[in-house]
Amino acid sequence: PSFAALLDALPADATVAVDMPIGLPDVSQKGGRGPEALVRPLLGNRQSSVFAIPSRAALYAHTDGFTTIEAWYA
Repeated sequence: PSFAALLDALPADATVAVDMPIGLPDVSQKGGRGPEALVRPLLGNRQSSVFAIPSRAALYAHTDGFTTIEAWYA
């Protein structure tokens, strides 16, 4: 099943709210994607609840050569 299949199974007038990013950006920038950066100021003290998602390249990067146990706990 896919997200598209789920949407296709719903009535045409259904409202869907998703609290997870769908897909990964090819690149990322400081502050995240445009929608994330735009909504944070509107949330005041709750702005830290909007997370910037990493890029696809960051998630699939091979880090064996430069990641150390010390870096994980720094």
